Amino acid sequence: MTISPDNFTHGARAIIQAAFQIAVQHKDVQLDVEHILIAMTDANEGPITEILSNLEIDSENLRTDVSKLLELKPRGIPRVRGNQVQIYPTPRADNVMIKAQTIQRKTFR
Repeated sequence: MTISPDNFTHGARAIIQAAFQIAVQHKDVQLDVEHILIAMTDANEGPITEILSNLEIDSENLRTDVSKLLELKPRGIPRVRGNQVQIYPTPRADNVMIKAQTIQRKTFR
């Protein structure tokens, strides 16, 4: 399945874009689920806010803990093409986005 930004809502596209920016800031060469989770907690809106609240999880503490996990991951040298850094999703991140697209299609037919 091809992942296309057109298959996501505006909010989901914003989260994915923010996750890529977080990966660049951490000097990571791959986008992973931790980047997506941090982007979701940073958004302070959408279903993640309600889910974390219902589970009585402090989003700032979660963000801090996930950021610490990212610091433990090996780093590489990102590829630069022109003036853009090339970041590629991991299979885990691809899987999350594919599942999100499937839910999107089922929910908004």
